[in-house]
Amino acid sequence: MGWNLTSKQLKKHLFENPTLIITILEELDCHHIKHVRDKRITSALPDGDNTTSVQVILLDDGLGTVVHTRADYKGGDIFEFASYIKGCSFRNSLMFVCRLLNLEYTRDYVKPTTNETYGFLQSFNRIGTHNDDVENIVIDESTLNDYIRCAHQMFLDDNLSVDSQYKFGIHYDLHQHRILTPIRDTDGCLITFKGRTVCPDYKEKDVMKYIAYYDYYARLLLYGYYENYWDIITSDEIILVESEKAVIQADSYGTNNVVALSKKKISDEQLFKLISLNKDIVLALDKDVLINELEVIAEEFKGLCRVYAVYDTNNVLEGKQSPLDRGKDVWNELYENKIRII
Repeated sequence: MGWNLTSKQLKKHLFENPTLIITILEELDCHHIKHVRDKRITSALPDGDNTTSVQVILLDDGLGTVVHTRADYKGGDIFEFASYIKGCSFRNSLMFVCRLLNLEYTRDYVKPTTNETYGFLQSFNRIGTHNDDVENIVIDESTLNDYIRCAHQMFLDDNLSVDSQYKFGIHYDLHQHRILTPIRDTDGCLITFKGRTVCPDYKEKDVMKYIAYYDYYARLLLYGYYENYWDIITSDEIILVESEKAVIQADSYGTNNVVALSKKKISDEQLFKLISLNKDIVLALDKDVLINELEVIAEEFKGLCRVYAVYDTNNVLEGKQSPLDRGKDVWNELYENKIRII
């Protein structure tokens, strides 16, 4: 996928506020930074000793950059220079700059600060096949009254503790014989219920294993973000799993900085939310996700954070099992042996 964005206003603002350019260079570990009148900003490369190697041209708001000591750098604007230094894509260099300027990545790229200094940035959207205007409809909390709040033995057998089942609001539907997991957005608003049948021979009876009681867009959500909020913001990393069940299992083991993608791929909306948190990422996806697939997902974060993977190199998992399916001890062993991808 590509990006449909205009960086002109952002560059114009940086041009009018060169101290922000200095901030960017400092964050890139450039040193001996000097503002030469209103013509250019010079610095040394992170690993260099030539104090004028890097030149950011201030003669116009194009913010062209030159690196005199690197033949492999072909030039470009300040974002392309950031991309070169960080070894990331142009898109991620933009995210890097925006995050540095205290902008939150929401679906509409809304700034979280009231400081007018950053009022210049317009929205930009990733080109995709989906409609960017979609949103989830909030369900009234009173709908929970139609079901029984309880811990279910089937979930207990899957290592979901009673306390964790109550924390995540597990209910039971007596009429459809399904265990219900309430799905909430990052603000805690109720969006749907995911119902898991308790019928042991559901395949033979042609009963769907999981159903959503209300239509919703999973790509807009990170399951567990609301319930685990304080643990997430105080942790150095966020653990990404596939299923809602894995989030509750992790909570049962005392691991609370976990969110679920609800699938094997990461959406734009999930990516932006995760990046805005400025944490390292740990991928703990199911056994059937291969290392090269994990590398593709990790590439989305390149230049923005470190990415690790919980990968079953010793074949302790089977089939499509999650790293959390085999119990706390196996999970702890897999987690302790996680590998760094980027």
